Amino acid sequence: MLGLLNCTKYKLFIKFSRKGLNRHQFKDTRKGGIQMALDGGTRNGHDNNSYYSPYDAKDRDANWNIAELEGIKKKVVDNIPEFGNIETTTPSHSGEEVYRERISRRMREDDELVHSYWSAGIYRRQDMSMLDAFHRFPRIDPYRAMPTNREYAFFVKPNLHLFNGTDSGTLNPELQEFPFFASLLARGYGPLMAQLEADVDKSHPFINILTNRKIGNIDMPTIQAEDIETGQNFYGTRLKYRRGTERSDEECDFSVEFEDTKYLEIYLLFKIFDEYEKRKWYGQITPPNDWYIENKILHDQIAVYKFVVGEDGESLIYWAKFTGVYPVVIPRDIFSDIPQDGHLKLTVQFRAMFVEDMMPNIISDFNAISAPNGLGKLIPLWDLNIQGVSGENVYIPRIGTTVKSAEGYSGFSLVWYSNP
Repeated sequence: MLGLLNCTKYKLFIKFSRKGLNRHQFKDTRKGGIQMALDGGTRNGHDNNSYYSPYDAKDRDANWNIAELEGIKKKVVDNIPEFGNIETTTPSHSGEEVYRERISRRMREDDELVHSYWSAGIYRRQDMSMLDAFHRFPRIDPYRAMPTNREYAFFVKPNLHLFNGTDSGTLNPELQEFPFFASLLARGYGPLMAQLEADVDKSHPFINILTNRKIGNIDMPTIQAEDIETGQNFYGTRLKYRRGTERSDEECDFSVEFEDTKYLEIYLLFKIFDEYEKRKWYGQITPPNDWYIENKILHDQIAVYKFVVGEDGESLIYWAKFTGVYPVVIPRDIFSDIPQDGHLKLTVQFRAMFVEDMMPNIISDFNAISAPNGLGKLIPLWDLNIQGVSGENVYIPRIGTTVKSAEGYSGFSLVWYSNP
């Protein structure tokens, strides 16, 4: 237990134990003040006969007993007549906790050193409060600075009627007369085509190849409010009132850049979708089953999830969801001049009926579809065996929760699992 008495000329640092005061030792340093050691055994590995340093981190959080502290202060002042006018710190009306923190803070800080740091623009985390204080000058805040980040995008599979049932080796009879689909299947592109029919492999709900080959970030639309205007008064003045921003959450376009392979897997994926939509528009293809018709479900539109994670690769900074998504522009013009560096890039434009961000239901929706067959083994980002970042394949993304940060905020994290 620690106590501090202040006066204009001296600083009196007191160290005492809960067992009581046994003997005093004083040392008048004049410059450093009067140091007093009180014998009462040892605590926290320190001999109570030794002089106490105000920077002793193990002692700074000692629990206070106000009555005992007041008795010690009275005994010290009564025994030293020349310090009869010492100004002591008394408990505040906020109680023992405030008094304890006030004294503890005074003992573990060197005010002059701290102020020197502040003058140089160096601040501790607790000095960077932005909600209940003002900063007279701009500050460099390394504690809240936006870290390097990375974006993940997950494209939910549509359920195009490409195959006969769940057999990825047999075309839908309605498509067998079209050479484009039959040729792709014969050339071994069946697994690529299966990325567009959810019923074929329900254990993998996402179009993995689009997530793996995405190299650009997804554009987000701005949020813009509409307003309503009142009638004009005698002076020609009108007032405007703010309306909602619902229109900003509807019917937006965004583009995504991908890097294709020498087998044109990305281009062919969107080409398959385009050819299928042509046949659907002509009425030559029906949905996979009547359930879509009865419930008015669009089997050829998807959802896209956007997640931005921090420098640790897991901490979730931002998330958004596009609903009712389909591609509208497929860049066939990239073949006008194929780059010679081996990097064939194409930017696909999508249209979404709805967009939302930072809503908790986005997290629950994502987790509800990401693991239809359950979770396997958690695959941590850091491999303890090699003491490095793990580069192994992962199969099931999942959003979990994180502990509170030093600023008091809790959030979400992107974690990965193996197949069950």
